[in-house]
Amino acid sequence: MNAQHQKRLGDALDATVKFGKRNPLIAVCGGTLVACSAVAIHYKNKSLNCLLDSQQNVTTQLLESSQVTRQQLQQLDAAVTKDLKARDEITRKLELQNVEQTRSVDRLQHALRSCQVNPPPSLPQSE
Repeated sequence: MNAQHQKRLGDALDATVKFGKRNPLIAVCGGTLVACSAVAIHYKNKSLNCLLDSQQNVTTQLLESSQVTRQQLQQLDAAVTKDLKARDEITRKLELQNVEQTRSVDRLQHALRSCQVNPPPSLPQSE
């Protein structure tokens, strides 16, 4: 502040003090107003700081939980991929077994048909 502003501020303060001495009731009301305003400003600032701290905490928790959720989804994706590969492998093995069994059944059917077309010689019956 420069000297001119300081002089004006000092003059305004002197005028306020003189006015308060001439009108004590108004001075008390003004002082009460200033005190109440100071308390209100203090609690407003305190509430604002508390809200900003809460907002920061919520943001931090949100980021942490988002990261945990992403990791869990990646693990789940890996587990599902692994399970799908295992299922595909089991399905391939079952298909191969099915093919082998189908061939075996075909061979047995062919042998059965050949027995019907060319019956084996009868075994001698014992008496």
